[in-house]
Amino acid sequence: MSISNVNFEIDEVGLGRSIGGVGREAQDVFNGDGKNREFTLTEKPLKPIISIEHPIKKRLRESDYLIDYETGVVVFQSPPSKGDQNVSVKYLKPFDTKGLKLNITYHVNIWAKDENQRDEITVETIKTFLREEDTLAQQGVSLKPIRGFNIPKGEDVSKDVYGKTLECKVETDLHVEIPLPRIEKVEIQQEK
Repeated sequence: MSISNVNFEIDEVGLGRSIGGVGREAQDVFNGDGKNREFTLTEKPLKPIISIEHPIKKRLRESDYLIDYETGVVVFQSPPSKGDQNVSVKYLKPFDTKGLKLNITYHVNIWAKDENQRDEITVETIKTFLREEDTLAQQGVSLKPIRGFNIPKGEDVSKDVYGKTLECKVETDLHVEIPLPRIEKVEIQQEK
């Protein structure tokens, strides 16, 4: 059996190919040392913070810390106790998602020693596609066999081998998440 991509088309998804996105959840985990009260997040968070835990699984109240959203620094009222990965901060970071829809044509070439074996393998291949349809759908892939044809014997095919091509259409979306910078400053001016 061999599989080859024989064609694909790309369709845009959404206006300007942007399909949305507000915030992607992020988590930073820190080691408390019993002295340090300030911890800098990997990214500047969106408001509000999802949660801060210390120790892990014990959610702190908002009065237990301050957040500087401009710098991404969390300042605790009391330094977190000494421990390995005992401070967790969950927050949202901004992103945009761009996407394309891919329409792909594949040829699944099935080879066997006789016509009966070739046709049995072809039927089992189609059954496998049908059995896995839900699994593929969960991954955002639609696979549909659309036609089949025998591969004629010629210079490239031995007379002792029988081949059949099963043509399949595959549709899937390609998504790319693009981190966005936070809006740091908004200025409004009056026209004169």
